[in-house]
Amino acid sequence: MTTRCAKAVRQAEANGWFVVSDTSWAGYTEVPRLIMQGYRVMADEVADQWSGDPPTHVFIQGGVGGGRGGGVRADTGAVSAGADADCGRAGPRACLLASAELGEPTRSRATSTR
Repeated sequence: MTTRCAKAVRQAEANGWFVVSDTSWAGYTEVPRLIMQGYRVMADEVADQWSGDPPTHVFIQGGVGGGRGGGVRADTGAVSAGADADCGRAGPRACLLASAELGEPTRSRATSTR
């Protein structure tokens, strides 16, 4: 769990709140899974309304991967087979950089930059 998530969990517990995050950690996976399903619903709605050839490139905000994982799937025909799905995020994100350098999804144990 990141420092920011731990702080959010502490504040939620202290105030009787419930954490709603698309970032998962040990023991907290159900809500992020549901959020990813919501991202998928949004992607399906876009695909249902799309006319013409499917896009060859999809650009989506990158973070912990929930949006990309839930929203971009070529097997639905919503995007061209072999389409590029590119992520971007303002500021340093060690997991995205490491994944790009290694050419495969990579976890990072980097600490928060804030």
